[in-house]
Amino acid sequence: MHPVRLIPILLLHGLAMPSACAQLFPKEREQAANEEVIQLLERYSDGLNAIGNPDEDLDERKTYYVGEFKKVFRQPEVLVFNDIEPSRRSGNDLPADRYAVNHIIWFPKSGITTRLNTKEITFSPIQKTTSGNLFVNAYVTKNVKGRFMDRELQSTSHRLEFRVGFVDKGRYFSDFRIIGITEIPETATSPKPLPDKNAAVTVTSPGNPKTFHQTLATLVDLAMKSGLPKGRPIRVEKFTYAKTGLCSQFSKVLNNFLVVRLREQPGLTVLPPPADLPAGARTPPVDPASIRIEGSFTDENDQLALQLSWTDLQTKKSTSIPVQHVPLAEALALKAPLRPDNLGQAVAMQKALQKDSIRSDFEVSVLTNRGNGRLTFTEGDSLKLYVRAAKPCYLRFIYHTADGQHVLLDDNYYVDSLNVNRYVKIQKFFTVTEPFGTEVLQLNAATRPFPALTLHQEAGFAFITDDIPTINQKNRRAGDAANIRRAETWLTLTTTQKLK
Repeated sequence: MHPVRLIPILLLHGLAMPSACAQLFPKEREQAANEEVIQLLERYSDGLNAIGNPDEDLDERKTYYVGEFKKVFRQPEVLVFNDIEPSRRSGNDLPADRYAVNHIIWFPKSGITTRLNTKEITFSPIQKTTSGNLFVNAYVTKNVKGRFMDRELQSTSHRLEFRVGFVDKGRYFSDFRIIGITEIPETATSPKPLPDKNAAVTVTSPGNPKTFHQTLATLVDLAMKSGLPKGRPIRVEKFTYAKTGLCSQFSKVLNNFLVVRLREQPGLTVLPPPADLPAGARTPPVDPASIRIEGSFTDENDQLALQLSWTDLQTKKSTSIPVQHVPLAEALALKAPLRPDNLGQAVAMQKALQKDSIRSDFEVSVLTNRGNGRLTFTEGDSLKLYVRAAKPCYLRFIYHTADGQHVLLDDNYYVDSLNVNRYVKIQKFFTVTEPFGTEVLQLNAATRPFPALTLHQEAGFAFITDDIPTINQKNRRAGDAANIRRAETWLTLTTTQKLK
């Protein structure tokens, strides 16, 4: 997100969502593509079984088989779900080449077997990323069985989404490669049934889908019947994708439709979005809301699951509404990508920042002109920053962009004693433009100036060429004196293209 477009770099996970939803190709061509995908997944499964077979020659497993296995991926760094390490201490996702080698390291003598249940495989329609590349999602259950570090036998099953990219050659498709493997998140379910008075309400199931707007009406109806109070101010938060806590363009569209539906109900008071933070404020304005509505959505196969809950902020009691399902095509018809672009990269960035994060010696916080939670900004919007520190200190702002670059926004910005415990507006502001996706604003504070980062200047911006571990080390070791105090925090936000 910058006043000028940055030079894009290769995304490792390839999780950009479609910008259009109409059926792109006839069913015959989709069927041909699906058959190619099945063959690719069989090569994937055969490759893993060869690598994990302890009866094969060890050197051949390390060189030939791993080398052949990597050919089913667009790049060897593509992230895949880590379903072979019980504790997942190495991470929830691993690069494909490392994942393959770990079949040998973690199962040295007894080996490990892989089975894909392709008889029950399902597919999404062929879709396009925002950059125009074709892909299809294949949903399949994968079972792995082996003795991790040659200990007790373990067998696990996971429902996975294989994202497969390919090229349209006009009369046929070619170059089918895996561009991502993720676990399909479990959809949250209501912990308690609604009272008997709601028993007559039909809960939509995957086998009996309703249209998108009918489903929203059902959610609101169920919320009202579950006791959603009238006459009290309600804040509607943007829904997040699955369990990621991240928003997307679809989150904004869904929020707008839901607010309209709620305002149609007699007696409900739905608040407008919060106003900008006043400069010099010691605390954010008190939110007048006493009821908060929030939720999540998950896509699987040809269905979209919507989960809504509301919380009484006075009693802290939450009420969950039964999950509602809608045909995925209905959601895609809104022409708003469901997932945040660069989702895998964003999750990896969050984990990198959390790794070895310091325990702050004093409080430091950062807000945007739209708060600090479930942040979404649309092309052309202005992003304004406000920071508050509990003691005089130096600040370093780093913006991690959707295309994987790191931009130094401000360095050694000094908060003096007159502005301690007061929100200070950073004079620079930024206009949202491409590349779009999930981005991270990192703030570090120290009572001594920070050591220099390795930079190169381009188009008026300071790009950091250090990698994340080096950036973190320099940020978290601002001077070595024992009396130096440090703090850090970060915000995650989603930038989206303006809908046409």
